[in-house]
Amino acid sequence: MKKIVVVCGAGFATSSLIADNILELFEKKGVSTSDIKIIKARIDNLQDYVENADLIVSANPIPESLSKGVPVIRSLAFMTGVGLDEVVEEIIKKLNLKP
Repeated sequence: MKKIVVVCGAGFATSSLIADNILELFEKKGVSTSDIKIIKARIDNLQDYVENADLIVSANPIPESLSKGVPVIRSLAFMTGVGLDEVVEEIIKKLNLKP
């Protein structure tokens, strides 16, 4: 099971948009989502979810003190749509997923 923590300021709108985009694009690329767990979180409670996480995805900068060594992908592509495919490919690569 791969655990992705999606982070935004309030833990609702932006994190939901990012999580939905990730799952939708994984499916379009033929990547199984059955072994993917996405947790949506506020940036101020990231420390509650980062343990055992494989990846953090956010549109906001994540201080290294909060990520605790977990790889972070920060991108506005989820908001703008520009470069979204490349960001999802990076997520797939970092998680070592196969289509």
